[in-house]
Amino acid sequence: MRLTSEQALLANHRLLQALTEVQTAFTQGHPAPRLFDQLLGAALELTGSEYGFIGEVVPTAEGAHTLKAHAFQDTVRTDETFGHLQSLFSAVLTSGQPVVSPSPALEPGSGSPPELRSFLGLPLHSREGLVGLVGLANGPGGYDDTLLALLQPLQATCCSLLLGLRNEQRRRQAEEELRQAQERLLATERMASLGTLTAGVAHEINNPLAYMLSNLNYVSEELHTLVKSGERLTGERAQDILEALSETLSGSTRLRDIVRDLKLFSRAPQEQQGPLDLHALLDSCVSMAWGELKHRGRLVKDYGDVPPLHGSESRLAQVFLNLIINAVQALPQQAHESSKVRLSTRHEEGVVMVAVHDTGVGIPEEHLGRLFEPFFTTKPPGEGTGLGLSICQGIITAMGGRITVESQPGQGSTFRVFLPVGGPPPLQRSAS
Repeated sequence: MRLTSEQALLANHRLLQALTEVQTAFTQGHPAPRLFDQLLGAALELTGSEYGFIGEVVPTAEGAHTLKAHAFQDTVRTDETFGHLQSLFSAVLTSGQPVVSPSPALEPGSGSPPELRSFLGLPLHSREGLVGLVGLANGPGGYDDTLLALLQPLQATCCSLLLGLRNEQRRRQAEEELRQAQERLLATERMASLGTLTAGVAHEINNPLAYMLSNLNYVSEELHTLVKSGERLTGERAQDILEALSETLSGSTRLRDIVRDLKLFSRAPQEQQGPLDLHALLDSCVSMAWGELKHRGRLVKDYGDVPPLHGSESRLAQVFLNLIINAVQALPQQAHESSKVRLSTRHEEGVVMVAVHDTGVGIPEEHLGRLFEPFFTTKPPGEGTGLGLSICQGIITAMGGRITVESQPGQGSTFRVFLPVGGPPPLQRSAS
């Protein structure tokens, strides 16, 4: 296909205009299929080809390569022509060089399949190697070196677009892998917190379970005795049995509450977010830590009037359980009259504040600036992962809030969590 200088100049202008539009649309985030269709349309218009193809070279599991179509305009219907096209595509993939077939174009009746009179295969190269190809067919007069030179900007744009898509796919894959790693880290830290409380939780379960079994055995023996003797259940004996049953019901309620609290912390972090009762959540965290706390100090609640929060119940539970455990562990091993953990809540101007204060050993000033760094811990080796506060800060920040700490050695510490009532504000899109 020979073009005059004037035709070549006009065709080049149209092609560059189309490529500029595609590049601009790509930077603005337009859908890739539409961009490839636009590129193929520009190539078909420039060359007068009847149909064409833009594909990406994708490695297979067997180490070979296959083509993934991103744009395909097809008027071919015969299996013979499809087979011929496949062999031509393979020639481009094998050689990595442009393939022109036949050259010059065959006239009708020359023996070539009528639907495929001429073909041009253009490889798309990058530093990664062969990333794709452009195939054009049935251009009037065939294809020649003039068109090959004219289509070089098209090749470059197609290649850049394919590389851009690959980079985007890699970015998304990396983000997904990072998200999964973060979820595993959250789960690990949550289980570490529960592991710290295992003995206390076991004790809390064992106590009600023990007297429940004792009471049920007593009720069973009394009822069997009454059945054998034929006596009626009345008077003081009936009252004793009713009291035993009442205690058993109370114990079963306690067990139910413990199981509920455990389920709260084992719940998947992807759970649907919604309104939650902050004070009920804090009480559940206290119940989980009670086995440790009751041996070290007193609990003081200073709950204010706060509205429901919007967020993930399990993630907030992880935050407050971690802060309460840290506060308990800061107290001396042996309970003292002055040892206490104080929970306070306040609400002001759309922000809820939760303060966890302890009267423990405090934190040296030189450590305060590093408390929220991953893997930094002031605890002895083997007693802390150094991830708890870092994860807490990440959860709170994701909810649009913040966390602060105040501490002095020998005077205890206070962690304050500030959370917006309505959840995090929507992300603002920057203007392109």
